Amino acid sequence: MLKGQAFGGYIDTRRARHLIYELVVNDVRVKGLNEVLEVFQDEGAISAMLWRDN
Repeated sequence: MLKGQAFGGYIDTRRARHLIYELVVNDVRVKGLNEVLEVFQDEGAISAMLWRDN
């Protein structure tokens, strides 16, 4: 069980906006390290979308 994982930071968007954000994941059932790494990859993908779409 992944009890808690937080990822946050600042993004300067292509539209010159300054965003502060935090992604929090709680109580995720994982079967092993690969699934934990998938959570990290998903957080990175969401961060990239925030940058790309703003």
